[in-house]
Amino acid sequence: MKRCNSVFVHCIAKIKAFPAKLGLWKGNIESDSLSMSSTLIEQLHQNPDCKDENLMKSVTEHLMKLEEVDVHFPSLDDLVLLRIN
Repeated sequence: MKRCNSVFVHCIAKIKAFPAKLGLWKGNIESDSLSMSSTLIEQLHQNPDCKDENLMKSVTEHLMKLEEVDVHFPSLDDLVLLRIN
């Protein structure tokens, strides 16, 4: 049972951290930085003509859609109550 509790706590921490990461990533995009995505940076080094205003706009739109991920999870308070009961 102890293992289940630690996995549960770990999952809650990951879910709570995700919106904070999105905020940091959006800040990077606003600063014209893609440092949060090494894969994208690698692709842009191979194809430097691809980085333009449309790419940054697409990344921003993608991050905004990711902010809606919480609709797929019960509230964290509900998860804690479920776990306690």
